[in-house]
Amino acid sequence: MWRRPTRTTLSNLLRHPIYAGAYVYGRRPIAPQRRQAGRPATGRRVAHPEDWYVLRRERLPAYISWEQFERHRKPLAANAQASLGVIRSGPSRLAGLVRCGRCGLRMSAAYNNNGSGLRYSCGRNAAEYGRARGQTLTGGPLDAFVRTLVLQALEPAALEVSLHVAADVEAQRQLLHQHWHQR
Repeated sequence: MWRRPTRTTLSNLLRHPIYAGAYVYGRRPIAPQRRQAGRPATGRRVAHPEDWYVLRRERLPAYISWEQFERHRKPLAANAQASLGVIRSGPSRLAGLVRCGRCGLRMSAAYNNNGSGLRYSCGRNAAEYGRARGQTLTGGPLDAFVRTLVLQALEPAALEVSLHVAADVEAQRQLLHQHWHQR
């Protein structure tokens, strides 16, 4: 069944050696230390071509040459390394938590050049299918609203904690005062 390709499908197409006419076995071996009990699909990792168990070139009809496949691997590996890291710095308190109302995936936080002007946007359709960007919303009012709700929820607990701390301080003061009198 033909389906419209996604970015992941196209990326896998560029990474898989079968498109260069090679038969490969052992591309995704199971690492026993990463395996989780009761979950048979866990523990897989992507192996480097040097670690593949079997590599037979020119065994299948090829769409690209092996040299083209090797040239594609270098920038793809560099891009994968560049994407690793922490969430971008900025004023967003909800980065990675806001979800799109249409597709349900996480919305990304974006800022103006000067670090202000926070916006949350869903770019799944743009990234996967080349369509226009999805929903966007201004982040400042949303962050302020959530901050207010969190502080309201924590207020009774904070009051209770501060009363306990005050009682502990008073007890320590009384104990210290008693020690001074005993001296």
